Amino acid sequence: MIIQDILAGFLMISGVIFFLTTAIALLRFPDFFSRMHAASKCLVGGGISIIFGLIIQEGISPLSLRLLLLIIFLLITTPVVGHALTRSAYQYGYLGEMVQDDMKDMKTGNDSND
Repeated sequence: MIIQDILAGFLMISGVIFFLTTAIALLRFPDFFSRMHAASKCLVGGGISIIFGLIIQEGISPLSLRLLLLIIFLLITTPVVGHALTRSAYQYGYLGEMVQDDMKDMKTGNDSND
């Protein structure tokens, strides 16, 4: 049981470090798109790490199954929301302090006759 507690504690602490990294990245990165990238990656990593720590702490139970479903939900929704936010910000024209625009030559609209 001691190894289980140590592993669960390690995963939870690493999740908190992921969340701290997200907070620092949101303050330090120069533009919206970099911030969204860091937020989506680190939040998924931190959330999964903390939830795995809770699963190990709880052991095999119905709660663990629900936590696994929560991980699957987190893996599906966070990248989709991050992509939708950044795509809509780009299409709206919010470029802010963008250093390099790799999509300026690509068609981003949905018009079929342009």
